[in-house]
Amino acid sequence: MGYEVILDLHNNSNLPVFKDCRDRFTGRFILDSATVHGHLAVELKSSSALLNLTYEPGGDYHSVTIFHNGTELRERNTNSNTLRNVASLDSLGALRDAILFTEK
Repeated sequence: MGYEVILDLHNNSNLPVFKDCRDRFTGRFILDSATVHGHLAVELKSSSALLNLTYEPGGDYHSVTIFHNGTELRERNTNSNTLRNVASLDSLGALRDAILFTEK
């Protein structure tokens, strides 16, 4: 539900920062990113995009931001503020919901 709230703010807030973001980016909620992870990886590689992604590395949930730097997929870890390479989205663990922000 957290990503749905974020997307609602992106799409509907009257604050100038959100209006500016709407002018530059579209947001799309994905309930089950596991079923479309290959398509998401292609979108990240072929456009200016960010993927906020929840996955299950074990018995807990974790959220990261994924982007493509022109060479490879990269992960920004929300908890540790670090960057690392990602071989594939499904290599992270059990994929859950996500938001894909794509530049217009």
